[in-house]
Formats: sequence, C-alpha cells, structure tokens
Amino acid sequence: MTDDKQPQAESIQHQQMNDILLQKKELRSCIRKTLKSFCETPDYEDFSQKAAQLFLNSELYRRAPLILAFVSLKTEIDTHALIEKMMQDNKKIAIPLTSDTSMVFKLLQNEKPLCAQLQRGNYGIEEPVSELEEIAPENLPEETVILVPGMAFSRSGARLGKGKGYYDNYLAQVPAATILAGYAFQRQIMETVPCEPHDRPVKYLVTEERITHTACRN
Repeated sequence: MTDDKQPQAESIQHQQMNDILLQKKELRSCIRKTLKSFCETPDYEDFSQKAAQLFLNSELYRRAPLILAFVSLKTEIDTHALIEKMMQDNKKIAIPLTSDTSMVFKLLQNEKPLCAQLQRGNYGIEEPVSELEEIAPENLPEETVILVPGMAFSRSGARLGKGKGYYDNYLAQVPAATILAGYAFQRQIMETVPCEPHDRPVKYLVTEERITHTACRN
C-alpha cells in the first residue's frame, strides 16, 4: 500500500469501528428497555425455569466437570434457582468476582447455602465472597461449560455484552476447547448483532425454547 493510501484506509477503518460502537450502543438501549418490561411479567420466572430445565437435562450439563455460571441481575434471565440446583447435584460451580479492571471466578462450596457465599459487589451485582477458591482461566478442564450472559446473541453465536469488557477479557484467557454457551431469553436471539474482531462467539445458545448449536467454530 502506498503512503498516501494508508491514512485513507486507516480513516475508513476508524469510521467503521465508530459505526459498530454506535450500533452496539443503540442495540443495548433497545434490549435493555425490552428486558426491563419483560422481567415484570409472569412469563419471566416461567421462561427462566424452562431454560434452566433444558440445560439441566442436557449432555452439556451431564458431561461438564466444571460450570462457570453468573448470578443474574433483575433484568437478566434468572440463574439463582439454576445455581442452587447445580449445587444440590454436587456439580463444581464457579461464579464471577469483578474488580475495577478485571474478573475472576470463585468456586462455590456446595455444602453451604448460596446466599451465605454472596456479597454485594460492583454495580450492585451479587458476587462471591473473596475468600472462596479462585479458578485459573488457563487451567479449565476439558468440557468445562461457561454460561455466558449477554444483552443479545446472533444465531451464529456472536455476542453483544454490556460494554464493560469483563467477559471479553476473561474469555480471551480460557482454552480454545472450553464450551461457551450463551444463556438468555429467546427474545434476545437475533439474526445478527454488531461485533468486533475481539468479540469471541459462543458455541451454544440456551434459551427457554431450545439449546442450539451455533455456526461458530470455537
């Protein structure tokens, strides 16, 4: 590429990136409003339970030696009952603890109530108490399943997060064979979502309707 064409190409690339960021912001706003309204309806708990049961009955769950889950907010598909059932099944479960700049996963103790192992953390999110054992992302055993939250997912596995970058940074550290499963309501699944090169896609989508194998190769 000649010297005069390089700045032009960089300018085009910069504009494209700005366009993607704007699309992400607009879609997040739209989905946030949709979820806020939906989570006040009777279907919220019913659909959350259906998604949990589908996952609990799946081969993904049966084969997983370790599951990295998330503790849901009021505007996310509910995971509290799911986590408690997995603890009752004596599965190895870890949930995220965030700092200002990073996220780690802490291993729950199945013999203790879930509520006794949670504290109010960043952004008002329920997080594990700091003294629990940390799981190293690079050492996750084969067939570990990560239940990944998101504002929206495409049918091919692209994920739109909340924009904080916690999961982007964490997923970049886990082994390529780790099973990433988007966990959300069916209304959050779209034909396409805007994404950037660093956005790692999920291999499965788990909703209240079905578990879908996506087109991604991860």
